[in-house]
Amino acid sequence: MRHLSILVVEDEPALGDLLKIHLLREGHQVTWVASGEEALAHLDRDGAELVFLDIGLPGLSGLEVLQRIRRAGKPVEVILMTA
Repeated sequence: MRHLSILVVEDEPALGDLLKIHLLREGHQVTWVASGEEALAHLDRDGAELVFLDIGLPGLSGLEVLQRIRRAGKPVEVILMTA
């Protein structure tokens, strides 16, 4: 199995932590952030191969984050999550 650099974007700490723990157990490199602004900053600074993105984020929504990722042409796969 190929290990990925994954960004988890989830404002609910319990959900973000749970997802991070499971992905780490699979050997992936995982960063968890709680806002769309943090997600965009992380992607600009460190990048990622895969993003788990909550669409219901406060402030900058997950859909807005996705639009900005696509407009910037970032080479990252995104999985949208709803809670």
